[in-house]
Amino acid sequence: MIKFGLAGLIVFNCLTAFSYTIITKDNGGWFGFRTVTESHSGPNHQLACADPGRLKCEFGTAFGGITQGVEVINLESFEPIENMILDLLAIENSILAGEFYFESDFFIKYSYELNTDRLTIEIYTLHEASCLGFI
Repeated sequence: MIKFGLAGLIVFNCLTAFSYTIITKDNGGWFGFRTVTESHSGPNHQLACADPGRLKCEFGTAFGGITQGVEVINLESFEPIENMILDLLAIENSILAGEFYFESDFFIKYSYELNTDRLTIEIYTLHEASCLGFI
């Protein structure tokens, strides 16, 4: 009976703790993007940037970072994450998707679609990645 209660608590904890941050960049230009759309729904955060323009693809929210559970990614952390992904894509140009750990607190998944020039970055805490079966 204790085993079932513990398993139920783990499943409930995974269902209630889920959140994500997704950044999608489509067909950017040399100087930035034409449209940058940001949305926040509770613990979930999305940033979508598209088409050549002059806008920087970044969260404009003044809360200083993205909180997922108890962990926080500062807005300044997105640039190193993207640079790591771009380095991986340059080295492994035939592998257009992958995953890695960032600062021991976050699990990053990424994919790049060559024909549409679309980079998608998904950021999860280790707990969320575990609940979703990624790790």
